Parts: sequence; C-alpha cells; structure tokens
Amino acid sequence: ARADYQPVEQKVVDNVYAIVGPLGQRSGNNDGLNANFGFIVTPKGVILIDSGASRLGAEKIAAAIARVTGQPVRWVVNTGSQDHRWLGNDYFAGKGAEVIAMHRTAATQAEYAAQHMEGLTRFLGKRMQGTKPLRAPKTLAGGSATLEQGSETLQLTYTNAHFPGDAGVWLPK
Repeated sequence: ARADYQPVEQKVVDNVYAIVGPLGQRSGNNDGLNANFGFIVTPKGVILIDSGASRLGAEKIAAAIARVTGQPVRWVVNTGSQDHRWLGNDYFAGKGAEVIAMHRTAATQAEYAAQHMEGLTRFLGKRMQGTKPLRAPKTLAGGSATLEQGSETLQLTYTNAHFPGDAGVWLPK
C-alpha cells in the first residue's frame, strides 16, 4: 500500500459492512489503518465500529462509508484502546457522532492516549496532523452491555484481547 491507501468497504450481509485493513505494521503507507472496522447502516444513521488511527484515517473511513450511504455516522462504538481503534473519535464527534465504549475501554484509552499519540507520530509523522485523542465520552457499565441504536441491537462484551477493556461486538440478529 502507498500513502494514498484507501480503505474498501465490503458488504457482509444486509446493512452490515466490513472494512478489512491491510496486514503488517502501522505505517505512513496505510495511515495506521491496519485493523478491521465495521459499520451498520440504519434508517437513523450509521453505527461505526472503531474510528481509525488518526484524523486522516477517520476521513478515509468516512469516505468508504459515503460510497455506501448518504446517512451520517451517528454513533461510533469503540471495541478497544489500541490506537487504530479510537484515535479517529474526535473527527467523528466533531461531525456530531456519539462515541461509546465499555467503561474499562474508555479508561484504558485515557491511560494510553499520550503514549499512542507519540508512537503513531513516529510511524505516521505529518499524517497525524489534526489528530486529538478523545476517549469515548459515553461509557457502558458491567462486563457486557446491550446497546440499542438506530433500530439495531448490539451486544458488547469484554475480551481483554490486547489491552484491558477490549471488547467484542455482536449483532444478535
């Protein structure tokens, strides 16, 4: 991938889409988007699962969503505190999205924010411009939580996969 890397949306089923990131390390060539993201198109707006590694990465995810729907991203659900899961939050919040995560996820985001910004800036340099770490302002308590957004039901459950508070998202339907 080159620095003009563009994430590609793939339909999974019905109104559910995946953006499968490239394998390999975060780099200026992939804007740190070496992760998988998802989104659900609802009649009331888009639910985005994870927001990317930077403002630029978030803009590229938004462009992939815009190829599918004119609906705005109304909700961002963070599954973790790895940098590429949440450093795009500020971009989407600035567009009016509500950013949501499990309580421990948001706490770990806050704990690692400075370290993630420093580390990613080493990889991405100027491509990190405009990125501001915004931990998820809305948090969900308990070991698992059900979220009803835009006529969709999502269940979040802690996995603690990479960092404390990492969660999985399941659509029961």
